[in-house]
Amino acid sequence: TQLWPDGEDPLGYTANDVTDDGKLVFGSTPSGPAYYDVDKKQWVQLPGTGTITCVTPDGKRVAGYYLGGQDAGDGQSNEDAVIWDRNADGSYTYSEAAELYPKFPKRDKTENLCALFRIDNMSADGNILAGSTNFVFLGQNGYYVFNCATGETIYPDNLIPEEYRGVGSYVDACNISNDGTHLTGQAYVVGTNGEYTASFDMNIANGTLDLYNTYTDDQDRGGFAVTNSGMVIA
Repeated sequence: TQLWPDGEDPLGYTANDVTDDGKLVFGSTPSGPAYYDVDKKQWVQLPGTGTITCVTPDGKRVAGYYLGGQDAGDGQSNEDAVIWDRNADGSYTYSEAAELYPKFPKRDKTENLCALFRIDNMSADGNILAGSTNFVFLGQNGYYVFNCATGETIYPDNLIPEEYRGVGSYVDACNISNDGTHLTGQAYVVGTNGEYTASFDMNIANGTLDLYNTYTDDQDRGGFAVTNSGMVIA
C-alpha cells in the first residue's frame, strides 16, 4: 500500500508501527505525527509534535519523543518522552510523560539529572514503557524501564553482571515482551573475550539481567524480540 499521495515526495512520510489488525499505520507526514487509516486511505494528523516510535496492538496508546523541549542550560535541546492516548470519540490526547506521570524518571542510570528521554517501545497494555536516556551521548547513554502503575523505574545497565558492568559494558538497544515482563536487545560488552555485542534477557518483574552469547564463537548477536516467557530471538 502506498502511504503518500501521488505526486508528493515520499521522503516526507514515515511508517513506524502498526496496530494488530493492520488498519492503522502510525508515523508522520510533512505536517507532523499522524496515522494512516488503511480503510479510508487517508492520513489523520495527531495533536502535538514529536516522533512516533511505537503503538499498542489496539491503537489506544501511542508513544515516542519530542526533540527540542526546554533548554537544559548547556546549549543542548531536550528530548522529552511523549504519549498520545485515544479518547472515546477516536481522537487522541497528547501529553509529556513527565507531566502525565509525576514519578517518570528525571535522572539517568548514574542518578544524574537528565534532559534526554525517549520512549522506544511499550507493553501491549501501555503500562510498561522502555526507552533510552542520553541517546546522543556515547558513554552517558543508557536505557530505562518505567512502570506507569507503580511509578517504579529500572535501569538495565545497573543489572548487568558485575564482571562486565564495571569495565564499560552497557545496553545499546531494547525490545519489550508483549506483556511487559521481559526486555531484550543488544548489549555492548567488554569482557575477557574482548569487546562485542551480546543479547540479553532482563526479567522486569524480579529485576535480573542475563547476558547471552558471551563466548567467542557466538558473539555479535543482539536480541531482536523476547516472548512473555523470556525466550530471546536473536
